Amino acid sequence: MSDEISMNDEIRRRVETYYKERTTFAMHFMAFFIVNVIIWGLWLFGGITLSLPFPWPFLITAGWGAGLAAHGIDVRAYSPGQAQALEQGVQKRLEQIYGENWEAETDEETYRRMRATTAKYFEDRNGFLIHLAVYTILNPAAWIICILLSWALIFPILLTLGWGIGLAAHGIDISFHSNRSTAAREQAIRDAQLRVPQFGAQPKEKRKHDRLVLSEDGELLEIVDEDQELDDKPKRHYN
Repeated sequence: MSDEISMNDEIRRRVETYYKERTTFAMHFMAFFIVNVIIWGLWLFGGITLSLPFPWPFLITAGWGAGLAAHGIDVRAYSPGQAQALEQGVQKRLEQIYGENWEAETDEETYRRMRATTAKYFEDRNGFLIHLAVYTILNPAAWIICILLSWALIFPILLTLGWGIGLAAHGIDISFHSNRSTAAREQAIRDAQLRVPQFGAQPKEKRKHDRLVLSEDGELLEIVDEDQELDDKPKRHYN
């Protein structure tokens, strides 16, 4: 009962966090939109160029836009749809390991461990999506600025390659925590545990020997004796 309450509390907390963060994101977006309209208006109609040969509001739009995109992706991680996807991911991983009848083959501890692993994967994947969004926005911005200022293209080239390698490494690391990789790892652990010998699982039963005894009344009585295992005692040999 307490486990069901804790799970319901977690769902409630997640939904409440989503609606709270969604309101914060809406305010963030409105501020972004109003400020960008103002600064672009100053550059276009106010003649405020800051002595730069390119539209300086572009720097604010690109930098702030990357932060806004990261904020939106982070808020999306708390949405009810993502919560449902998380539960489906847990069930999919359990089904890959234990089969379609995984509910009968697993216990609550296994489910909680798999849920924690899946939640960690979703969190890491969300971080990768933020990384990808920032790279997608700022990398072209660096190229545009270098071209407008007639700078050497070695800077955006190094930025694209270096940051791209880091982004690719990030994506490869995330792939090792995917459903397929996690299922293969859990299956390997389960197979290894099954190979471990179980010592002292069931004690050996003593052998029982039946014998017939003639009573004083002349009746045959059946007597059952329990002896130790023949292997437990060394045999005596008499000459």
